[in-house]
Amino acid sequence: VKTFKGEREKATRAYEDETRLVGRLDHPAIPTVYDVGVSDDGHPFMVMKLLQGESLYEIITRLAAGDEDTHRRYSFIRRVELLIQLLRVLMKVHGDGVIHRDIKPENILVSPEGVLSLLDWGCAIELSAVSKRFAGQTVLDNISLKFGEGLVTAVVGASGCSRHALTGGCID
Repeated sequence: VKTFKGEREKATRAYEDETRLVGRLDHPAIPTVYDVGVSDDGHPFMVMKLLQGESLYEIITRLAAGDEDTHRRYSFIRRVELLIQLLRVLMKVHGDGVIHRDIKPENILVSPEGVLSLLDWGCAIELSAVSKRFAGQTVLDNISLKFGEGLVTAVVGASGCSRHALTGGCID
């Protein structure tokens, strides 16, 4: 269950945006929304599929600390496979006209079976909204503006930063 708290109008808008976006995305790596509503104290909420696993952040932390069991479970090849799963999710959602905008190890869950899920769609934006926002600007203008708003990070940084985190090396 995800609850949206804060100033009521802002929380309601965040709730509506996220439930609308997540509700229309259909991919096994995106948690299914089962129910939405408002709690007794007036806070919007959504009920999503319960996922088991550990965050990529937890895995990376153990890898960086040299944990032998984690290195056995997450070989270099296995980490590359996780990156490929992430890129497949991004290809799907970008094809559906959505950019996540908050891809980070804490928002990536790996199940005990090794299946990746991309969580926390609260910062996601529809590409149609981006197109309207940057209409009439050149491609280079768009890239610099999008970078400032984290959109390039969502597209380029996902593979670059996650690759860096998964392999433990520098990006050259």
